Amino acid sequence: MAENAATPSSSSSKVYAIVAATYLYSLTNEIAISWTSPVLPQLRSIYPNFNPFGRRITIEEEEWLGSLICLGYMAGLLPYGYLCSKYGRKYTLLSLGVIHIIAFMLFTTESVIGFYVGRFLSGVASSVGFIIFPMYISEICKDGDRGALLVSRQIFAGCGTVIAYVAGNYLSIFWFNYVICIFPLCFLISFLFLAVESPYFYVTNQRLDNAREVYIELTSQPEPDEEIEEMQRALEIVDAESIAELITQKHILKSILIVFALFIFQQLTGYMAFATYTEIIVKSKHATIFIGVVVLLGSSFTTFFIDRFGRKMHLYASVVGVIFVNLALAIYYVQPEPGYWTPVVCITLFFLMYNLGLAFIPQIICAEILPQRIKFGVATIAGVFGWGVAFLITRYFLELDHVYMVLAFAICSLVQLVIIFKYVPETNGQSFRVIQGLLQIDD
Repeated sequence: MAENAATPSSSSSKVYAIVAATYLYSLTNEIAISWTSPVLPQLRSIYPNFNPFGRRITIEEEEWLGSLICLGYMAGLLPYGYLCSKYGRKYTLLSLGVIHIIAFMLFTTESVIGFYVGRFLSGVASSVGFIIFPMYISEICKDGDRGALLVSRQIFAGCGTVIAYVAGNYLSIFWFNYVICIFPLCFLISFLFLAVESPYFYVTNQRLDNAREVYIELTSQPEPDEEIEEMQRALEIVDAESIAELITQKHILKSILIVFALFIFQQLTGYMAFATYTEIIVKSKHATIFIGVVVLLGSSFTTFFIDRFGRKMHLYASVVGVIFVNLALAIYYVQPEPGYWTPVVCITLFFLMYNLGLAFIPQIICAEILPQRIKFGVATIAGVFGWGVAFLITRYFLELDHVYMVLAFAICSLVQLVIIFKYVPETNGQSFRVIQGLLQIDD
């Protein structure tokens, strides 16, 4: 939203309520990602009380259960990016809760195929959470609140990890999946009654009366004409008649390449492999719960500093931390008698460092630097590439030599650090017009 001297610098209670509803979706997404960590060890068991298949799962089946969610991400991004642009954000996003519930119900079956379909649908339901929800939040909140509101979702994501680790380890697979259905159901109910359509969607489609009504509802500001005009100027700031013309403008092309780089290198840190196979890596269900709690507490502090230190500083710290943790894991894997606590400490530190910036800032920057006209299209395609990388990593992680894998993660993170230093602008608290100016400085 546009911010000026006539309006308050903080968002309204209505906006905070809507954002809180989206946090339930983030919590559900993280449960879906962490689901394999407690479930795969149970599927390795030969005891029917633990394993609904009645046999020990194979390594190949483990890898498919770990990686199919990434294919679901890729498949979900394409239609949902289009649907949100064409038909609006609210009701398109509501359907995601329904898909999550269907996926969790499929995990109560005794069929490997049912589990495969459920994992794929979990990816479809989670796909837009890392791209479109951040954009939606950035469109309804004030510029000064944008960072804090977007990063606060990490607290709920951390809660989702802890819920998955605790409930998944102490409940049967059947009851675990029934219990976690509560969260997408709560999201459906709260988002249905609280959420409104994005004013930017209405402005984009020349429905200015609807945009004014929504803006008034979000801000209680009786005369929003100036803000609506600012949204129109933001949409018209890019002077091009076609997409081909648009991407030939140097600063626009630069913003597109930045988004692609951030999304792809975000996955090349190894996050999805570590999140998917946490319990297999650390070899202890109690250790995974410890990791989840520590990461939740650590992530909670990030909310208070994101707007104080800016996006780039958080990214620097996050990427450097990930590099050192991956190097430490490489040393651990070559030790003849590795210590029990080493992987626990390394994975804990990895998640802490990742959640410091890499977990959410690429999505925030994507929402902040791309012109409205191409935002969803570029984010969708970049997301497909990023999750394609994540699929390959999770599909083959258990088979490949872990030493070379984590070394590759460290090298890729080092490349990412250079890209951030040279090309990524600081967008903290800046309007879209100012950000576009920053991108043109080096052109």
